[in-house]
Amino acid sequence: MNNLLKLLLLTLIYSIMLPTTAMADAKYDALRRKVELLEHQLKQIKNILKKQSAKVNKVEKLANRKKIIVKGVKDEVVVRSDVKKLEKKVNEASEWKDPNTLIHMSGYADVGYVNGTNKIGSFVVGSFSPIFHFQYKDIVMLESELEIELEADG
Repeated sequence: MNNLLKLLLLTLIYSIMLPTTAMADAKYDALRRKVELLEHQLKQIKNILKKQSAKVNKVEKLANRKKIIVKGVKDEVVVRSDVKKLEKKVNEASEWKDPNTLIHMSGYADVGYVNGTNKIGSFVVGSFSPIFHFQYKDIVMLESELEIELEADG
C-alpha cells in the first residue's frame, strides 16, 4: 500500500509538472529566438563599426600627414601648416589696420541763377572742381585740383 501511495503521488507530481515543463519549453524557445535575433543584430553593428573605424583611421592618417586637398585644383596639395602661416600673415597685415597711405577726394561746384526785372530768369554758367589728396604717412601730402567750367556759349 505504501508503494502504491508513492506511485500515485509520483504520478500526480509528474502530471502537474508536465504542463509546466511544456510551457517552459515554449518560453525557452521564444527566449532562444530573441537571443539569436539579438546576436544577429550585434554582428551587423560590429560590421558597421568596423567600416566606420576604417574610415576614421583613413581620415586620421590624412590628418597626420597634415595635408589638405584643394578641390578644383589638379595635383595640388596644400600643407596645413602653410595654411596656418598664411592665416597668421593675413591677421598680422598692418597695411589694413594702419595704412601708410591715405586717399581723399573732395571738391566744389557752383551754378547761379539770375532773374532781373522785366527779364526772363536764366541759369548762369557753372563750374565743377574735384580735388584729390594723396598722403604718405605724415611725410608728404599731394593735392590736385581739376577745374571744369562751362562758358556761356557751351
